[in-house]
Amino acid sequence: MNRPLNPTDAALWDIERDPTLRTTIVAVLHLTRPVNSARLLNDLEATTRAIPKLRQRVVDGPAGIGTPHWAVIPDFAIADYVTFIKSAHVPSDEQIIEISQELASAEIDRTGALWSCTYLGGSRGRSVLFLRVHHSLTDGVGGIELLDAMLDTEHKSPPRDLGELPLPQSDTSAHPLAIAGVTQKVLKMQADVVRSAVAASRHPVDSGTTVWQGLQSTLRLLSPVSSALSTLMVGRSSNRHTHVFDLELERMHAAAQKHGCTINHLLFAGVIEGITQYHSRADHKLDALRVLMPISFRANNDATSGNQWGPVRFTAPTNIEDPIERLRAMRTILARSGQEPALEFGQSLAGAVQLLPSVLSSNIVSGMMRGVDVVITNIPDLQEDRFLGGARVDRVYAFAPTAGAALNVALVSHHGRACVGVLSDRAAIADPQGLQQLIIASVNDVISAAEKTEPTPFVEPTPPPREKAGSSRRLSAVDTTFLELESPRAPMQIGAAITLDGHGLRDDDGRLRLDLAHRHIDARLDRVPNFRRKLGPVPLGLGRPVWMDDEQFDITRHVKVTSVVQPAADHDLLDVAASLHETPLDRNHPLWEIWFVDGLADDDVGVVLKVHHALVDGVGGVELMVALFDFQPNPVADIPVYRRSKSAPSPTRRLADAAVEQLVDPFRLARSTGRKILSSPGTVLEQAKSLASAATEVLRPAAVAPRSSFNTPIERRRVLRTVYVPLERVNAGRAPLRATVNDVVLAALAGAFRQWLPHHGDNIFDVHAAVPVSIRPDGADTDSGNHVGAVLVTLPVGEPAWERRVKLVRDRMHRLKTSHDGEGVALVLDALDHVPAPGLRAARLLSIQRMANLVVTNVTGPRQPMYFLGSEVKTIVPVVPLGPNMGIGVAVTSYRDDLTIGIFADPDLCPDISAFAAALDAQFEANL
Repeated sequence: MNRPLNPTDAALWDIERDPTLRTTIVAVLHLTRPVNSARLLNDLEATTRAIPKLRQRVVDGPAGIGTPHWAVIPDFAIADYVTFIKSAHVPSDEQIIEISQELASAEIDRTGALWSCTYLGGSRGRSVLFLRVHHSLTDGVGGIELLDAMLDTEHKSPPRDLGELPLPQSDTSAHPLAIAGVTQKVLKMQADVVRSAVAASRHPVDSGTTVWQGLQSTLRLLSPVSSALSTLMVGRSSNRHTHVFDLELERMHAAAQKHGCTINHLLFAGVIEGITQYHSRADHKLDALRVLMPISFRANNDATSGNQWGPVRFTAPTNIEDPIERLRAMRTILARSGQEPALEFGQSLAGAVQLLPSVLSSNIVSGMMRGVDVVITNIPDLQEDRFLGGARVDRVYAFAPTAGAALNVALVSHHGRACVGVLSDRAAIADPQGLQQLIIASVNDVISAAEKTEPTPFVEPTPPPREKAGSSRRLSAVDTTFLELESPRAPMQIGAAITLDGHGLRDDDGRLRLDLAHRHIDARLDRVPNFRRKLGPVPLGLGRPVWMDDEQFDITRHVKVTSVVQPAADHDLLDVAASLHETPLDRNHPLWEIWFVDGLADDDVGVVLKVHHALVDGVGGVELMVALFDFQPNPVADIPVYRRSKSAPSPTRRLADAAVEQLVDPFRLARSTGRKILSSPGTVLEQAKSLASAATEVLRPAAVAPRSSFNTPIERRRVLRTVYVPLERVNAGRAPLRATVNDVVLAALAGAFRQWLPHHGDNIFDVHAAVPVSIRPDGADTDSGNHVGAVLVTLPVGEPAWERRVKLVRDRMHRLKTSHDGEGVALVLDALDHVPAPGLRAARLLSIQRMANLVVTNVTGPRQPMYFLGSEVKTIVPVVPLGPNMGIGVAVTSYRDDLTIGIFADPDLCPDISAFAAALDAQFEANL
């Protein structure tokens, strides 16, 4: 079905009824040498197949009613969107500026695809590619991801194989009725109002405050203003002027960081002062400037196309002469602006505006924009060198639209250089060259002052300490969540299938010495105390459960033996492990089991480890193995010690303790917060920012993962398959690509899905993977529960080339690591511990999650050999539980010289999972 534009895209499409609000984006790529025209056309064609919206146009609803929608252009031809300009000489700066100005000033043809390319080059020297895109197609960050899809990662990359990138299918469905779209929006808004009313009735004071703050924020964001604050930059037209300049990125970063600021703060301070001096030179008084800053909401699994941002409009003072004071003022202003409540529902606001007739909606947006003096934006670029047809991209400049402002200053960081593009309205800026020189000088003044001035003490934010293991036996909120997620069809337990050289575990008659195993494990449990404890639920679910001693603990209940049918087969241990993991653990006893598996080939013995995820996370599982196993073949034996179990608290006592804890917790939290505010207000502010950012990411998934046949409700049965890869090969293959082991594994998984999906009856799509990340504090014990968050990464299944696939994964994971602050995730998890226990039942909603297609976890294991009662550990196959609506889960670990990948699946959803394992193995064989 034809997809409607999202509300922000639609608003940007509508406001161009006024030519002065044109939203054209122009990117200028300086290349080190000429590019073959046929190669350029081939690469652009490949890009349009990877990003289907580049082959679509926007269709308005009948009579302008309803939301515009995207429609495939049936006769799309790449040559219609590419212009070649041949230069007799090396393109000059003046020629480049002239072309960029023409492209930024001209209107894009709204009847075709909303982009075009212009290539300027001669027979030698540099060449230039101009990429012009309508803002409703993508935003700044999405534009960089578009370049990521278009450019090569290697100097000598071969042309893209168009045969590997089939044409997007034309949409033959009927045109959706515009009135249906409007009705759907109205119904959704009504549902939102009802939900808000219910919430308000439960918490009237808090809700009233929130609603009032939200209304105030919305008025600040959307209220029209009669004019800009500048009395000099008053004219508006559709004629644009462009300028560029470069700055040293590392110098900017070091100068800003010295004072606890960012490049963004430094850029704002310099631009504001440059504009202030421009007014002084013209003898115009300027008390303040109205600035607009785009805030990106783009999640890492969002599609490249479309807009995921919200505008923040604020007033910046122009009377701060000292550069350092101005820098710090920008930090404070930007921090407050980024916390505008209206930003949390920016898309909903845009959607509400779109319910109005297009003339009214465009007037609202234009009224908001006309009072803006300057737009300033910072766009993160690709991390490393990129190439187009063998030519290296030397510089990247962006001319972001003024959209009603006098000028837009956009910084793109590229390979150690800050490339700044200034797009100004000729009717507003009479002397654009003079203004640019003043901005450059002012930015450099701030840098120099920051370098020379001693910084005010700035304390890096640190997460609050977690409770030490043993100081409290109550489960954390995250541990409780894994209990809430569990169902008979979806046991929440992690584990491993381990192969031992079994000769040392047998008596003279060849029988397993299970009694020795019992004594050994029983003695080692002193190292992991929670493995002797069971769950103590709080009556009526009014508190999180507690860990309490199991007074009837019996090691034989947890350490058992089974055997395989003879003759033994290769997959016997994996099949037994899969079968054992089908059954949830008994919550009336400690949540773990160890099964010894007899009868394997070569007289080996298997060990299947089952541990509930509420008890440990992946890193804790490895630490558990280290506690139970040894690094020497003949260690000193541990002797079991008699222990007196503590009496378990009664249900009444558990209920009373939970009630008191939840009554006292707000006062304890307020006292602790008050002390922090008094002792270190800067730290509290920074922690609040990290918490808000991480909470937004965790609680507000911005994209829906494509669905497949293995993303449906799972059944009980399980199957486990594995792939082994020598670590030496992985390291040799990743080093030239500057990738991690995890990057290589994710790229190989993308290739396996590319091969497997069509045979499984699914179309090829970029798979969304949830990748757990450890936030375990140094020194945390194995019984301290879960210290884990997660990031979402899109696996580039559509990319056929191995090296490019690895680099795409590498760059995406790099962005994830820099944009997902581990500290912020830790703060969110700590904050959940203050949520009343009944509120944690909302975790069950994850059973209908649409954020990810599968979980891929990677935990580093020991490089030295391990032993159990003198028997050497030969292999370790990790097991990860299947998440809600996820028929496949992948766990990766390393042991000694091998990387082991465990593929856990529901055979009812994935009857050919062995073919997937074979496809994954083939990826490593062919590319490493």
